[in-house]
Amino acid sequence: MQTNPTNSLSLPADYPELLAEIGHILRGQLPNASDAELFAVLEAIRHGIGGTQVYVPKGMAFDLTERDAAIYAQYTGSNYHGLAVAYSLTTHQLRQIIQRHRVAEKALHTQPATANPAPAPQSVHTSQAQTEPHPQTPQSPADQTAAAQPPHRACGHSTANSPAAPAAPQTPLVLLVPPHWAGTVSFQPFIAC
Repeated sequence: MQTNPTNSLSLPADYPELLAEIGHILRGQLPNASDAELFAVLEAIRHGIGGTQVYVPKGMAFDLTERDAAIYAQYTGSNYHGLAVAYSLTTHQLRQIIQRHRVAEKALHTQPATANPAPAPQSVHTSQAQTEPHPQTPQSPADQTAAAQPPHRACGHSTANSPAAPAAPQTPLVLLVPPHWAGTVSFQPFIAC
């Protein structure tokens, strides 16, 4: 068994170096744990992820999130400068942190929690939306002509007396829209004057 005088963790002499170092870190964090308990944890790590390449992140985003939460908790509405000095930030950075927390807090209070994930976006075929009349709406020949000749978006005048517009492509345009848009989106062809 190896014994490290500073951490006093006893490990087998041929124990893997990285695991031994992790064991010494654990000994420093858990001084009251027995060698057998720490060895059991090291063995669980060795059997669980041994032989794989593992990247252990420094966790800067986690640290910054904790710092930002502490800043937001200390924020009173008029102490930008004091907090900026205390955390070695500019007041602009501090205002951005406060704004991010306000947006996140508002989102938590306005959006109901759902157990189901959001459904996938739905496709909308604009050619069908433009040419198929509502099945229960009777159309007169004048209505059908007006529907076939949409007004110009730019100027609003009818295209009935305008030169013929170029034919629409035969392939329908398919747009992916979020599920909450389905049924609320309408598309009008744009014809330049």
